[in-house]
Amino acid sequence: MEHQLSMKYSKSGLFWVSFFLFTVQVSFGEIIFYAPFDGTADPEKLVTGGFRFNKKGVDTKFVEGVKGKAVVVGKETYIAYPVTGNLPINQGSISLLVKPMGWNGADALYHFLVCAQTETDGWLLLYKIPEKKTSFLGGTKTNYSFAAADSNSWKDGEWQHFCAVWDKGDATIYVNGSLAGHAKWPLIPESIGKEFLVGGWLWGKCEGDQAIDELTIYDKPLTEKEVVDCFEKYKAALEKANSALSQSEKKENSSDKGGADHPPKS
Repeated sequence: MEHQLSMKYSKSGLFWVSFFLFTVQVSFGEIIFYAPFDGTADPEKLVTGGFRFNKKGVDTKFVEGVKGKAVVVGKETYIAYPVTGNLPINQGSISLLVKPMGWNGADALYHFLVCAQTETDGWLLLYKIPEKKTSFLGGTKTNYSFAAADSNSWKDGEWQHFCAVWDKGDATIYVNGSLAGHAKWPLIPESIGKEFLVGGWLWGKCEGDQAIDELTIYDKPLTEKEVVDCFEKYKAALEKANSALSQSEKKENSSDKGGADHPPKS
């Protein structure tokens, strides 16, 4: 954990010691991977590697995020990072901010957020599924289960904070700091491949993009309180980012009820 330490000496002979958090690190768990996506896909912190790859040479795009910029990924564009050292199998936590772009949580499509898999050996997937849920899945192709959060009310353009936590097969998903789903994976996969993808497409019908901000991976399962504390770091900025969506909806609703461009019917 990196901290900046400042000490001030007062006339009374007392020392005042204050600790300031360096970057976004918090007082729980070791951050082993951190990509803020502030105009670049290169992580600020990682254990192994550092490469990234966009499918078909599509340029990486960035939009305004909750904190600085956010990367835009989707079916045609993904970013690949090394699994080794950066995404643990037995236990860990993934925190990220996500905004749908051209879709919503009630659609009947797949939208892949953070995923790692091999053809037969193991899966670790955080993705939105057609059953109007955001799923955190673990296991193998033939033996798996998932913790699922209801995404029916998730709006197009609305930022949400997700935290996926796993501990030896015990999996939990949180949305905006609240417990949303829990499951027991039938087994811990022996391998989840050499790389994990941010965005991309694995199977099924998938349309639209998503903006992802502040992707952080911890080497330990966060407690519920730690997840809440993690969300609280972004809460004010998240609400501010979503306020523009609320204002747009208000204008749209007002316009639908009648006005200069839409006179009431006689």
